[in-house]
Amino acid sequence: MRLLAICYRGLEKNTQKEIRLLTGIESECEEGAVIFETDEVKKAAKICYKAQSPQRAMILLDEYELGKEDISGLDLSAFLKKTYVVRCIKTEADIERMEIEQELGAQIKRKYSVTVDYKHPETTFLAYVFKDKVYFGIDLIGFDLAKRDYRIQQSSMSLKGPVYFNFLMFAGYNPDKTLLDFFTTDGSIAIEAAAFSTGKSINFYRKDSFLLRDSFDISLDDLDKDEDIKKKIFCFGDTNALRKAKNNSKVAGLNKQINFGTVRPADLDVKFSEGEIDIIASLPLQCSRYSNERKIASFYDEMFYQAEHILSKAGAIALIALNEKTAEMIQESAKRKGFSEIDNIQIKIGESRITFLKLKKKQV
Repeated sequence: MRLLAICYRGLEKNTQKEIRLLTGIESECEEGAVIFETDEVKKAAKICYKAQSPQRAMILLDEYELGKEDISGLDLSAFLKKTYVVRCIKTEADIERMEIEQELGAQIKRKYSVTVDYKHPETTFLAYVFKDKVYFGIDLIGFDLAKRDYRIQQSSMSLKGPVYFNFLMFAGYNPDKTLLDFFTTDGSIAIEAAAFSTGKSINFYRKDSFLLRDSFDISLDDLDKDEDIKKKIFCFGDTNALRKAKNNSKVAGLNKQINFGTVRPADLDVKFSEGEIDIIASLPLQCSRYSNERKIASFYDEMFYQAEHILSKAGAIALIALNEKTAEMIQESAKRKGFSEIDNIQIKIGESRITFLKLKKKQV
């Protein structure tokens, strides 16, 4: 059985790593997707249910060049019942989703005695179009995994869940490390880290929505084994942000795994001992057209000053910049404060480009 996980372009290796950690399965990278094979239903279900980096997953039946839609040679009888629907997801493709859905749907209807049902189909086919390539198969999810149901409150700067999880992988986070988000917006970084560390599915409370139940004879309850051990995850912010973070973490069922506080960035060296933190991972104050650059530069300088004290010898600080100016000012401040950049990647999210930066103290 071939399967495909849809992910953000440029972050495919993180999805590969996560699949390997969850199941031991090796995979192949495509642009915006990862393809893997397994005949073990439990492993396939575990990836769909527990992986935090993908946006969607499907049983892969065919792949072809856009404009050459012909699935007439596929035997779909094993997947079809009485009703079906074709859904389409596209990324960087110059075509309307409805065109793909109608064409593929018509081909299925001509070959099989089935009826289209847009509301409650028994079989959901998925066509994923990336640029000029189409992947066709059986949808195992049925919804956008990137839209986390725990996030009932968010800020104007909030990013999607998989972006934060990929950011944690970029930062080098693992369950043995002490993590600090010193400038939370809604608690997402800490929540994603807590889910990863404990093994609790980020989709725990929407497991009944997964379409994989129609394809696999398995109960997702069998995969719900997680550690009830409090991890060293710290989430700090202002009163409003912390209220959102606490509420969101309660909805996720992970609030007991996170240490919350209203400690100001300038007081981090009072809260933590020297070298206590392994990873600082935050979406800090951002530059905008109307922002006070001198104030922001001062904020970054203080941030690196505090990081120098609380980071362990091998520790690192990872930051998200939502625009080029923010990335430039972070880099300039890092140089002033004796930090060196060890990694930097740009990711396209919709029409926007964001930057992940990873920095560490220069060794004396």
